[in-house]
Amino acid sequence: SVARNPTKPLLASCSTDKTVRSYKYRIPPPSSEDETSSYYGEGLKFELNNSIATGHAKTIRAPAWSPSGNTLATGSFNSNVGIWQQVGEEDEEGAWECVSSLEGHETECKGVAYSASETLLTSCSRDKSVWVWEVLPDADFECIGVLIEHSQDVKSVAWHPREEILASCSYDGTIRIWIDDPQDDWDCVAILRGHTSTVWSMSFSPDGNYIASGSDDRTVRIWKRWDCVQVLEGYHDRTIFSVAWGEGNPVLRGGLRAHLTANRSSCTKSM
Repeated sequence: SVARNPTKPLLASCSTDKTVRSYKYRIPPPSSEDETSSYYGEGLKFELNNSIATGHAKTIRAPAWSPSGNTLATGSFNSNVGIWQQVGEEDEEGAWECVSSLEGHETECKGVAYSASETLLTSCSRDKSVWVWEVLPDADFECIGVLIEHSQDVKSVAWHPREEILASCSYDGTIRIWIDDPQDDWDCVAILRGHTSTVWSMSFSPDGNYIASGSDDRTVRIWKRWDCVQVLEGYHDRTIFSVAWGEGNPVLRGGLRAHLTANRSSCTKSM
């Protein structure tokens, strides 16, 4: 898995070799002749910036940057979540230190994600649970919720880009939407059904209006609060493990909205 830093030109990757590597990249300005050249990646250059020997005992499955770009979380098959911060400036290639290790999952951690406010971190696991952690000062974390409504292992978690709405997807073929109830605990306010097999990944659109999900059933489904509005099928021959939205052109995004609205499909939402 890879993760792009939201504030710095850095890309992080993780591996079965138990390391995380960060790469600097440079996007050249568009030429006067063709202003779209940099948009399509022409001249894009990467170089290795850092290699973090994490100390995780098993495969690192997922990296996630905090919205500020100053902290990196890693989810590992040894069931722990590592929290990393850099000593020194990025351009000085300072060393990364593990400032906290979150324990609680019984088995492999499959995903991690920060909320947009950076006040919450969530992790998910093969133990069928989703944990919500409050981010406290001095790299301290407190578990404020353990969500256990999925019937199979949870593959991925994602936060809405503006609101504290959490999504999780699972081997049970569903996506669950969670909202904090100040009077109680985190409530599952919707179950998105439609995929016929494992949902491996999902991603909120940059404006937060849509979720895209990829599945073992070889389809990508597009959801709008919380109804399925389109199914993309017939393009992949095997499992779809990951989905992501691009920022794109605002005009094109508007066209996509109109197209999706006009092409609803047979998916269901249940409460």
